[in-house]
Amino acid sequence: MISVVFFDLVGTLITPRDPVGVQYSLVARRYGAEVDARDMEAAFHQAMRRTPGGTPSGDSLAATAAAERLWWEKLVRGVVASCGADELERPGVFDTYFGELYERFTTANAWALYDDAFPVLDELAARGISTGLITNYDTRVYRVLDALGLASRLNSVTIPANAGASKPDGRIFAHALDQAGIAPGDALHVGDSLGDDYQGAMAAGVNALLLDRDGRYGGIEGIRRIAGLGELSRWLK
Repeated sequence: MISVVFFDLVGTLITPRDPVGVQYSLVARRYGAEVDARDMEAAFHQAMRRTPGGTPSGDSLAATAAAERLWWEKLVRGVVASCGADELERPGVFDTYFGELYERFTTANAWALYDDAFPVLDELAARGISTGLITNYDTRVYRVLDALGLASRLNSVTIPANAGASKPDGRIFAHALDQAGIAPGDALHVGDSLGDDYQGAMAAGVNALLLDRDGRYGGIEGIRRIAGLGELSRWLK
């Protein structure tokens, strides 16, 4: 009997309101830089691949948040440099540009809810099933949840900063289970990443469903998949 359903965040409950490159380019334009959104999108994904992430070391939440901000600053500097956006590299301009961009991704200007997010969370609540979040998002996640109205619909939030590990590491799932006070077999995790969400949860002994909105994983046998969150209820009967 499943008593708690955990969800991933980005790609599962929320999605960028516009592609990241479009948002980076939009903010850049306010600082006199005309940069093609497609170039910024490509540079962003390249920077994500080559900028190694760190695992929180048990420092205070404030120290972790400061380290996260520095990480993102380094990444965005790389994006700007790759796109040749000289206007953004003028003294004082980059800091202001980055600050606005960093804050943007805590708001509903940057993120949108999937249409099936609220209905499934409300249905689970009506059935007496608790809900939680297990995400690799940084400490800004609490502001994102508030901005989108998700905070009141979740019973727990687990992120690397409070778990000391990131998905697919089993410790982040163990932390969420401890918060909920349940055994792994009584929980279900739903997310859109085969490795981080589905395989990570299964390795931790947690039941899992892979959210495959675009049908990318149709050729993989033995995976429990759903095409949308509206299909979740049939797995809980």
